[in-house]
Amino acid sequence: TRFQNDLLYFGRAFEKAAIGMKTPRLFVPIALGVTLVYAVVTRLVGFFQVYHQDEYKWALAANPSYGMGGTIPHPFLARFLYEHIGGVIGYDHLRALPIVASLAILALLYVYVKRVYGKGEALTAVIVYSITAYALIGSVQIDIDGAFLPLMALLSIMAYTHWVGATTGAQKRKYLLL
Repeated sequence: TRFQNDLLYFGRAFEKAAIGMKTPRLFVPIALGVTLVYAVVTRLVGFFQVYHQDEYKWALAANPSYGMGGTIPHPFLARFLYEHIGGVIGYDHLRALPIVASLAILALLYVYVKRVYGKGEALTAVIVYSITAYALIGSVQIDIDGAFLPLMALLSIMAYTHWVGATTGAQKRKYLLL
């Protein structure tokens, strides 16, 4: 497809850039470090924003002192995470959960694309994910659609490809549980 061709093209371009450096082994770690710092800084800007639109309802529904328990209109994972972890980190800091999920996506995306295509392509995928507007907005939004849903989708894809590549029944069962 067009996306795969572009990914391979930019991946090869990164590999050529690494070859042209005096220390090519350091190119990918440095680029990953810069991308991670960029991703963290851009998401921290959104972390300190006030809740808007329906986000404040999530904070009220997650906080047991308001007596709105069970009113989160999404599956049990969102309710569990926001109610229990909100009690630990504070209900004013619920944006931390999608930020952590988006950073997990960043790490898992690198691992998966590196396994399937290679280092250069993995670096390209991580850079594109970290600068994409939807990924940035979704990573600071208190909801499950922005960061948790893509994380679960990526985990499902990874588990499936590992399951297909498994050679024994025990390996297949392990990835089937994931």
